[in-house]
Amino acid sequence: MMESRRLLGACIGRGESVRLCLIDSEADVTVPVSAIHMLVDILSQMTQGNAVSLMPIHAELTTQQAANLLNVSRPFLVKQLEAGASPFYKVGRHRRIRFSDLMAYHERLGPTECQCRR
Repeated sequence: MMESRRLLGACIGRGESVRLCLIDSEADVTVPVSAIHMLVDILSQMTQGNAVSLMPIHAELTTQQAANLLNVSRPFLVKQLEAGASPFYKVGRHRRIRFSDLMAYHERLGPTECQCRR
């Protein structure tokens, strides 16, 4: 993994895309540099033994999922949401928060209030 991360990292800064050769399928794939950045970050986290999950920016989270990401309790997060700290909506009785809104809230909150697991 470390070697893959190093080799991919060396490709960054050489243009807008990178051409990768897939040996098993004997195909070349053109990948945007932004995807290479993300893959390098993922490999870095995996090398450190951290689990990684990808989430679309428009994903909708339950309050428990959001609280887990922020490393805070669900009741704390619910209280913050009800106080207007971040936009949310309800599906029946259940609150949902968009991932992008959660990350904006995290940025406003700062590292002293929560330790987001990114």
